[in-house]
This record gives sequence, structure tokens and C-alpha cells, in this order.
Amino acid sequence: MLFLMLLSLTQTATASQTGWLVQVKPQFRQIVQSLHYSPMNVGANIQALATGQHFVFQGDDQSAAELRAQPWVRNIEKNKIYRLARIPNDPAFEKSWNLNNQGQASPLGDIGKEGADVHVLPLWEKGFTGNSTIKVAVIDSGVEYTHSDLKENIWINKNELPNNGLDDDHNGFVDDYYGWDFVKKDADPKDELGHGTHCAGIIGARGNDGQGIAGVNWQVSIMSIRAFDERGQGELADIVEALYYAQLMGAQVVNASWGGDPYSQILHEAISDLEKSGILFVAAAGNDSMDNDQIPFYPANYDLKNIISVAATDNQDQLANFSHYGAKTVHIAAPGVGVYSTVLNNNYDAYSGTSMAAPHVAGVAALLWSIFPEESYLQIKNRLLKGADPSYSLKRKILSHGRLNAWNSYLNIRSPEAEPDQTNWKKQNAKVESSHPYSSADKSKWELTRPGAAYVRVHFSKIDLEEGFDKIQIQKADGTIVEEISFNSEDYTSESVMGDKIIIQMKADLSLEKWGFLIDRLEWIDK
Repeated sequence: MLFLMLLSLTQTATASQTGWLVQVKPQFRQIVQSLHYSPMNVGANIQALATGQHFVFQGDDQSAAELRAQPWVRNIEKNKIYRLARIPNDPAFEKSWNLNNQGQASPLGDIGKEGADVHVLPLWEKGFTGNSTIKVAVIDSGVEYTHSDLKENIWINKNELPNNGLDDDHNGFVDDYYGWDFVKKDADPKDELGHGTHCAGIIGARGNDGQGIAGVNWQVSIMSIRAFDERGQGELADIVEALYYAQLMGAQVVNASWGGDPYSQILHEAISDLEKSGILFVAAAGNDSMDNDQIPFYPANYDLKNIISVAATDNQDQLANFSHYGAKTVHIAAPGVGVYSTVLNNNYDAYSGTSMAAPHVAGVAALLWSIFPEESYLQIKNRLLKGADPSYSLKRKILSHGRLNAWNSYLNIRSPEAEPDQTNWKKQNAKVESSHPYSSADKSKWELTRPGAAYVRVHFSKIDLEEGFDKIQIQKADGTIVEEISFNSEDYTSESVMGDKIIIQMKADLSLEKWGFLIDRLEWIDK
């Protein structure tokens, strides 16, 4: 009876791409197994499998419905296609916690937090690995364009013949085949420091090529423009000229892993001109633990729509201890501690800084543009900020409250913040205080517990610290840092901690001793 049913279905079936997987009830499995080994032609639309537990049926929805109604069918569903996670075959990719954080140690030895990365693997799995038509200008110390992990992704000026002493494309630059060196005023923008090469590898080290690492983009065009010397110093004149060269040669993204304090109207206008050409400008936020809302850091702080200012996070999704921040002026964070990438002499190393964070954002911008080529710079920027993964450590420090998430940006969605309902807080008096004044190198720790609470937080009636040097850490029960307080206030409520326990720890340096702090209230939300 089963055999006749299969034959009748093969006569009416319309083939589908993957068909249906039919699970057979145990008492009928011997029959299906015999069909698998039978020399008889059962039919092109039936594939009996060796164990007898299943067979694959190629048919339309109506035929599948008829089959589902048979008493010998236990289950039937689409024979779905599953794919291996597309991990590149680059041998040092395991060191790239920034792209695939599985909780492994970073190259600096710090144990990571699973998922604290830029979530680019899902895009690779869908086949989105970049496109060489997208040009990213790395305005830096140059790029080692002969590096074996970069050379296939280095932009070349195809309208220029190298080393013939002529300006073939009439752009004002002789022999600019690989870009231009504005420091030495010649056509060889090779890196003499390693900084620009490291940034370039994050953006676009060739992926899945069996060597070294993979960048955010496996295919991209990295434009090497040298404006900084071997000491890491760059003159304003060279930087501005480099920006105009990037614009002239069609860059879509500029990576600017540099900056400083003085405001420059000329630099502002140069970046504004990039905006008029639809060019996205990604800038490092700075590395001195400063608040950019209070002390501007340029060019990251220019109020221009095409700028994205980038802070740095570590492999625990915490704001890096050196990173600048700014709830109004720093847009997003990205990995920037112990990031492994390309360096000079065809080598690799781990560097830290917002200089390493910015190229992650520049790289994801380029990747998104390869998927959505018709979108404007502002649409790409909005995707990046909207898609940021919310983080407790970034909530009051970063405009988007989060760390770069390429997958969310592709979907144009935002991860939900783990925020408690602000209307449900309950309160009780509690007293926790430091010594007055606290001692130098004070590392005192206090714990408050509210059994049965889903969230807890504390209220400070006074905070008096050496700002920027001494800190109060708010921690979860497992020691994860939720917030670092390094300012003064007479009415401040901490970030909330998930669970029933909150830890308060003093972190004082060896210098000035101030009054300290006083907590007067514990607040909680019941489960």
C-alpha cells in the first residue's frame, strides 16, 4: 500500500527545489528501507533514505498535504537547507575577537565576553563580503600596499601609468598609481610607522585567502593617502590636501584615526566639502579618557552630518579605560583594545586605541554600501547608529548608547535595551559611605542586596572625587562593571544592575584625596 501510494504521488508531483522530508512511523520503516536498496525505479520524485526512517519527496504543496494525511506518516516538513557558519580560512582569524568573540582571550591575554564583537559573521554567511568598487580612503601614516594580506584590496589609479614621469590622468599628481604621499610630496604612500597599515587591515585584510587575518571586508578598495610621518605627526596643510585628494579620486568613506584639540576652520570646510560629495567621514574620538562634550576633540567634534565619532570598547563590551566619550558628541563605539591586524614588514600585531575602533565603523560602512549602493551617506550613517548594540557601560557616555553591530545595521533594526520599567522602582533608606576624606589608593568595596529583586540601583546624596582620576565603580554580582563614576554631584542615581545584588567599589589613585561619597538610598524592582 505504501509503495503504491508513492508511485501515485510521483505521477502528479511538481518538483520543488529542496522537496519535503517525510518521517515514517516505526512500523513502516522496513518498507522504506527496502525501497532504498531496491533495483526497481520507484520514481524520480522519491528518494528513500538508507535508515528507513525518512524519505525525500519532490512535490507541490497539495501533494505534500495528501502525503501528510497518510496513516504511516509521522511528520513532514520542508527539506530545508542549512549552511555552515562562514568562518574564513585565514589562520590567525581566531585572534580576531573584534569580529568573532567566543569568549576567548584577546592577544593581550584578557578573557572576552561571548558576542562582544561587531556581528559581521551573519553578513558573511549571506555572501556579503564586500565589493572592490567601494573605495575607503585611509588618511594616515600610509599603507604597506605590498603586504600579502592587503595587496589584493589596495586601490590603484587605473588611469595612471606607474613610473613614467607623466600625469596621465591630468589630476595634478604625477604617477599616483598607489595614491599619494603628502608628507614627501611623491607618488609612494608607503607606511613608515605601521599605524595606517593596521587600520587598513581592520577595514579590508583579504578574507578567506588562507593567510593571516580577515578584515571586515574581504573585498574592498583601500586608498592609501599618507599625511602623517614616521613619528605619527601630520601638518594641517598635508591633511587638508589629503582630504581633497580622496574627494577627487572618488572615495566614499574616509577613515580618520587621528585628531587633536585645536579647532581649524580650514579643516572644517574640507570635511564639509566631503559631505557635499556624499562622503562619510569616520573619526577616532580620542585616547585620553576625556569627555568630548566638555573638551572638544577635532575633527571628531565638528558638527557636520557626515562625521561619525567613534569610541573604543574592550572584549568585555566595556568602554576602554583610555577612550574619549561624549553623550552628545561621540556617536558609537567599536572594538579598540588588543585588536589584531596587519603591520609593517608583512607582519601582524595587536594595537589599542580609538584609532583601531574607527576603521571597524569605516569598514562596516563600506560593507553596507556594497549591499545598498543606492543609499546616501546619511542613510548609511543612520543604519550604523540605529543598529548599535546597547551597553550599560555606554548608556550615558555615547550618543547611540551602543557598540557597532553590522547585522543590526543591515536589517536596520535596534536591539532592545535591557531597561527596567521606570515606574516600578521601590525605595528604602540605606547608608553606605567612603572614609572622609578617602585615602590614596583606596580600593574599598561594599555590597548591597535586596532578596527577590529583578533590578537594583543606589542613590548618592553626595559625590566628591578627583574628577578623571578617582572612580566609583558600580558592578554586577559577578564583578562586571556597569558604570564608572568620576564626577561630582549632590543628587545622582546610579545605573541599574540586573539581579538582587549591587557592588560599589572605590578606585582611587595615589594623588589628591577628596571627601568621597555617601549613598543614602537603595532602590529596586521586584521580579
